[in-house]
Amino acid sequence: MLIYSENISSRLKYSLKVIFNSVIKTEFRTTQDIEEFKSYNGAKINYSTESIEGSLSIAPHELLFEKDIFEQDIHLSFWNDLPSFFKTGRKTVIPFDLFAASFYLVSRYEEYLPFLPDDHGRFTPKESLAYQKGFLKWPLVNLWCQKLEELITERYPQWRKTEKTFSYTSTIDVDNIFAYKAKGAFRTMGGILKDVTSGDFHNLKERLACIIGRKTDPFYTFDFQLGLHNKYSIKSIYFMLFTEFARFDRNISMFHPKMKSTVKHLGDYTSVAIHPSYQSNGKRQLLEKEKETLENYLGKTISKSRQHFLKMTLPNTMRNLANLGIKEEFTMGYARDVGFRASICNPYPFYDIDLEVEMDLIIRPFAFMDMCYINYKNFTPDEAWEEMKEIIAMVKSVDGELMSVWHNRTFSEMEENWKGWNEVYEKMLIDVTSN
Repeated sequence: MLIYSENISSRLKYSLKVIFNSVIKTEFRTTQDIEEFKSYNGAKINYSTESIEGSLSIAPHELLFEKDIFEQDIHLSFWNDLPSFFKTGRKTVIPFDLFAASFYLVSRYEEYLPFLPDDHGRFTPKESLAYQKGFLKWPLVNLWCQKLEELITERYPQWRKTEKTFSYTSTIDVDNIFAYKAKGAFRTMGGILKDVTSGDFHNLKERLACIIGRKTDPFYTFDFQLGLHNKYSIKSIYFMLFTEFARFDRNISMFHPKMKSTVKHLGDYTSVAIHPSYQSNGKRQLLEKEKETLENYLGKTISKSRQHFLKMTLPNTMRNLANLGIKEEFTMGYARDVGFRASICNPYPFYDIDLEVEMDLIIRPFAFMDMCYINYKNFTPDEAWEEMKEIIAMVKSVDGELMSVWHNRTFSEMEENWKGWNEVYEKMLIDVTSN
């Protein structure tokens, strides 16, 4: 694939890499030599204001040639029944700047602009273009690329598109290994006192039985999950909250022997990654300590990460992670809604718009999370499953990568609104492994 542009900016190079390498999965090169482009006999795209016979044309929007970050004037239109924006006004087969629109969505351009954060300082789905325009649950960039592939194939029959396959990865966030055990004297006595003063003697009995080892702690559900993953041949990644106790970081201590043994146990059967603490988001030294200590326990380098509470600030969070050797980042999704935060369902490289540079960090977005349905949407398991099926079918239709987020505590079905989610999880595993 040859692409012509009068100006080849870093933003354009990045957008083309995402579209053609990450999604379409084909090789491409660019040229500023119009005569070379005109004489080229293979598949080619003209990304300029000039009309060039025999080529597929996309007229450029100024976004990919700007050097700063501005509020963009976005008006939605439709192309092949798909939402689109950055309409160019030229009568071409592709009437909008697909390259610029993809850059806007995938780079998370809007998250660099002023926004109203939630209580945890997070960018919320309601602030996003995808939510406001009704396409949050669509991997829109993938759908655009699918149509682009069809146009290329139609125009250039000799061009052969790469065969792609749907894939699925289960990710489990471990915010609390135990409900009762290994909490330390102060937290344990506080829990006992709470049970007594509230008259919850059933919970008190459960707590004491787990503490003295007569019962398995209800949150320790890992063998159940690993058994299902083995049954359905599912790839999984476990993100471990690995820090000292704080208000929003409530796992057992990173130095507790039970933490060490659990990490080693999981590491024998699956991939273990870091779940950087809430408090570490703005504290690089703490993040480094958490990562290095987990690596010492596992005896291997940690290269995967997802932020606890999905708390991240662009681009600073990504810079900190990349500087500490993280190669794959899994936070790209929302706590308060399901869908595609970056409108894409393939891994792709992160672009730092402030520095105008592509980073050595792969973003792997997720589509839905158990606690979003439970805590924010208040869906029943059946209601959630109906929506999950639609999203799974959508990702399958574009041969994308589906990623889900579950929590080990949900599998305990300890709370009333957690009941029925184990059945949903197994239904999901059956669905993603079916043809």
